[in-house]
Amino acid sequence: MANNKANSNIISNNSDKILLTGAGGLVGSRISELLRGRDVTHFELSDPDDGFPSIEGNLCDAYAVEQVCRGIDTVIHVAGLHGKTWADAGDNTGFELNIMGT
Repeated sequence: MANNKANSNIISNNSDKILLTGAGGLVGSRISELLRGRDVTHFELSDPDDGFPSIEGNLCDAYAVEQVCRGIDTVIHVAGLHGKTWADAGDNTGFELNIMGT
């Protein structure tokens, strides 16, 4: 991503209210930096403490997702499970977050 100006213009309307999931991850943290200065709010399980407004919540909680999306123009959803595999016996976390949470 050599040209940050071009990459930061992917969302062209500067008045967009943007909700970003997965901001604490590898992809999400990079997107956060590209959108610095824009109206971005993070929706996370815990506050990544990176200087952006953050709302703590769970993507698997449909009511919380509905509430946090009110007034939002653009959602960038890059949250996902990391450090585990879906094959973990008896663990539905990957399915719940990556499928149901989407």
